[in-house]
Amino acid sequence: MSTPPHKALLEIRDLSLYMPNCGKPCPVVSHVDITLAAGEVTCLVGESGCGKSLTARAVLGLLPTGFRATGGIFFDGQPLLNLPEKAWQQVRGKEIGMIFQEPMTALNPVIPVGEQVAEVLRLHLHMTRSAAQQQVLELFAQVGIPEAASRYHVYPHQLSGGMRQRVMIAMALACRPRLLLADEPTTALDVTIQNQILRLLQEQSQKRTMGLLLITHDLGVVAHMAHHVNIMYAGRLVETASAAALFAAPRHPYTAGLIACAPSLAHKGLSRLPVIQGTVPPPASIGAGCVFYNRCTRAVEQCQQSMPPLCGTEHKVACWNALPYSSTGHAATNHSYC
Repeated sequence: MSTPPHKALLEIRDLSLYMPNCGKPCPVVSHVDITLAAGEVTCLVGESGCGKSLTARAVLGLLPTGFRATGGIFFDGQPLLNLPEKAWQQVRGKEIGMIFQEPMTALNPVIPVGEQVAEVLRLHLHMTRSAAQQQVLELFAQVGIPEAASRYHVYPHQLSGGMRQRVMIAMALACRPRLLLADEPTTALDVTIQNQILRLLQEQSQKRTMGLLLITHDLGVVAHMAHHVNIMYAGRLVETASAAALFAAPRHPYTAGLIACAPSLAHKGLSRLPVIQGTVPPPASIGAGCVFYNRCTRAVEQCQQSMPPLCGTEHKVACWNALPYSSTGHAATNHSYC
């Protein structure tokens, strides 16, 4: 992909998120740094339970009750942590949009879906009722909702999961935000509509230099859309790089394992896909060592003793025994540990 402009739109600095009632300081997200430029697509990738959605919610000040955040989050230079609720009303939806992972719980069950999107336009852009309704119909058509006029008046429970997700995407794009947080935006959609939505998000990002932080499990989407990729495991960033560099030479065993597990023509004839054995550890069980230690066959004694720092310049990795570079300059991607 072409190199995006480098104006810092979103900066997450040393962000840690602590859950309540853990008995001890128990970060579910630990010392995360992410920088996103205007017009850039940055992906946050990892298994469920790694802290990706919580990181996105922290950007919008929507953490669950009792959670505590330390560090800093800055939008176009403006600090967002500890922002008063009245100030948040000018940011959420208008400046920063979000596509939530669960549309059934994100939508109001007693208000027609069209009215929910129109309300955002009337509140932030001060549109008249008729102008807002017309804009909603155009948005519905853009995100692939057929018979938009009749769907305007239906309730969330009358739509399929995929249709509800499209309504959420229309709502997130309604005010043309400068930053869009997309948490698994195409999970409930079929392949054809998924491609349409991803193209729409990509076009919006390029056309309006909108920053896009995309949370996904789909490495095909990452390879196609991302300028930069952040691999998260157990609340920590374990590898960050440009998309081209990461796929050409994954250095962390977890990254290489994720790539190896993705279906491809290389797996033709296999009865089962490779897997990474084990599961993501709960936050309270994490000790002093590397968070990936118990699942990694490249682990050495030092891995059990201390968590490696995220080191490097353009391509950063947190691993005491990272995959080595070959003579071609690419990492040697031995997937025997998957």
